Amino acid sequence: MSELAMGSTALIAAMAALLAAASLIMGIYVYRDAQRRNMPALRWALIAAFFPALTGFAVYLLTRRPRSEPLKNGGRDWALIFVTAALVIIPCLLLFLSDRLVRQRDSGLRVKQFGAGGALTIDEYCEQVDGATAEKVRAWLDSLPTVEDTPFPQVCMLRYDASYRGEPRQYYLAALPHTGRNPVLSIDKADGLFYSGIKLNVIACTGLGGEHTLASFAVSGGTPDRMMAKIIWTEHETRITRVDYNPTTLNIIPDYSSADPSDRSLNLPKRITIRRYSSEGHIGSSQHSFESETLIEGRMEIFNLLKALDSAEYMDFSEAGGQTYSDLFIVHAEYMSRGKNPVPLETTVFWVTIGKESGDCIVQLDDFYGADGFRKAERSLYARLRALFDN
Repeated sequence: MSELAMGSTALIAAMAALLAAASLIMGIYVYRDAQRRNMPALRWALIAAFFPALTGFAVYLLTRRPRSEPLKNGGRDWALIFVTAALVIIPCLLLFLSDRLVRQRDSGLRVKQFGAGGALTIDEYCEQVDGATAEKVRAWLDSLPTVEDTPFPQVCMLRYDASYRGEPRQYYLAALPHTGRNPVLSIDKADGLFYSGIKLNVIACTGLGGEHTLASFAVSGGTPDRMMAKIIWTEHETRITRVDYNPTTLNIIPDYSSADPSDRSLNLPKRITIRRYSSEGHIGSSQHSFESETLIEGRMEIFNLLKALDSAEYMDFSEAGGQTYSDLFIVHAEYMSRGKNPVPLETTVFWVTIGKESGDCIVQLDDFYGADGFRKAERSLYARLRALFDN
């Protein structure tokens, strides 16, 4: 069991213990108090302990008979005072533990933030996408509510569903109203006990006013139940419109193992840089030294290499992690923007080596969403990379 799962189990156990303690305290008090009032003690104790939301305890207090003996200690029911205090403290502890449990919960959602350069002005955005996309997004922006139409700034989004390397993802373009030229922006998971969510936090660092700024991000690992935005102090749900084109500055990378190289619209990197390293090290560490570098720019050569990398089968970390190696190749696939003047935006990195213990050709992929795990490739892939430097 993982450390996170163990922590969540401990919190749930603590919450269950508090609920049991509250029921026990109420049951014991009612049982003893009912005996002093000549009432069915066991029946009322069970009602008080097991009826939800304190209803049984409240009904007992409202319907109980007068005591057969007067109260001692100044006429105060200290037992009732203790029970009342416990019933105030226990819910506070439950709320605290619930908050801790929510913070530990992991819905599995992953967020790739921003793409190129964080939040962009409209002109900057249009330089990094194709003309047809820019025209559609401008028309969408013109249709959005103005600051005069709504009592508070509202974040609106376009959503596009696509597959990234065979895994479903949602791509979002967020229009941030009147947040200045360079707003401070972060995108975080906001998971609750019964929902998974994403929240945009927007702080205008140049003052309110001006046009929208646009931010691209993508979500993988599932579909969020809630999408919230907080601009300065105001938090509200966003307005999402689904579209049939990619409105973001993010590149959507196909699974090259099943792609058609004759498709001219196939998204391929502009170039691939391969660096060779040599030194004893462990897979998953950075203990290596640079030797030399080569460049690949031919379309079919790029496609064939990416196809071999994407065709590698996933393997457990236990099979790959910690194995030693002597030669290492780091493959940088550099993707460009879709605009009139393409500029490098994103790089997918593959680490290719031979594990000494297993003799397997091991590939580690670091994609835009972070480390993607280890894969096992044909040894011919390693030989192909060596040949690039040996010739």
